[in-house]
Amino acid sequence: MFQRIRKIQEFERKHLPFLDSVLDARLVAEIGRREDVRQPLTVKELLLLDLGASATVRRRLKRLVRLNVIHKNSIHRDRRIQQLTIDRGVRKTYLRYFKLLASL
Repeated sequence: MFQRIRKIQEFERKHLPFLDSVLDARLVAEIGRREDVRQPLTVKELLLLDLGASATVRRRLKRLVRLNVIHKNSIHRDRRIQQLTIDRGVRKTYLRYFKLLASL
């Protein structure tokens, strides 16, 4: 059992170093979930999910954007609105992560 946990932790440490906190993981998960159903999340919608204090969520989001984990894209009809998407490389890493979890 603990060997499985160790494998998971090693994968996370090696391939997901940008996840410094539980909030980081939740942000990536929520943005990815909405992207999967083809309804990209906006910054405002992310803040309305009440995942934490808005200042903290903004600060963690800014960090993930700076690390190219999450991308902010302005939409054409209203440039003030920014949609959030997960980087393709990060998405592929999560696919490998899920395969590892399924194999354990």
